[in-house]
Parts: sequence; C-alpha cells; structure tokens
Amino acid sequence: MTRSRYCDKRQLFLRALHSYTDDSHSRLREALAEAPRALDALRMLLEAPIDEPTGAGTRRGCLMANSTCELGNADPEVLDHARRTYETSTALIGDCVAR
Repeated sequence: MTRSRYCDKRQLFLRALHSYTDDSHSRLREALAEAPRALDALRMLLEAPIDEPTGAGTRRGCLMANSTCELGNADPEVLDHARRTYETSTALIGDCVAR
C-alpha cells in the first residue's frame, strides 16, 4: 500500500483551498491589470459571472465563501486563511481603484 503525500482529508482540503485562492488571486491580478481604466476593471469584476454564455458562473459557488460559512467557526486555520484571502482581494481591488 502506498502512502499518500497528505496526512488526512483535512490536509488535502486545505491544500486544495490554498491552491484555489492562489489561482483566484492570480486571475484577479491579471484581469485588473489588463483593464485600461479602473472603472472597466471593476465593471468586469462585477459582471464576469453573468457574462458567461452558459450561465455557469451564476450557478457555481465559491469554494472560499462556502468554506468560510461551513468551517469558519469550527476551524481556526480555515478562518485565518479566509481573513487573509479577503484582505488580499480587498487590497488588489483597492490598488486598482487607487491607480
């Protein structure tokens, strides 16, 4: 029997959560940087889920938001990661507005 790189299901979940938020922040940075004006970037950010032709964006949930709601009170590590994630997103958007 081979041993997994992960200690348990929780560790696997935390790695997936970190990967999800890292990818989300990378896409957010890219999208905000590509827009010619801050207003365009903010509009894109707010309208992106409804602009998908399939509508999948409006049906799909957010792993970070769902994890915070479900585990934030019970798991201090998830709550700490959520705080850092939301602070980073807020800073990225704030930097966009400031430019």
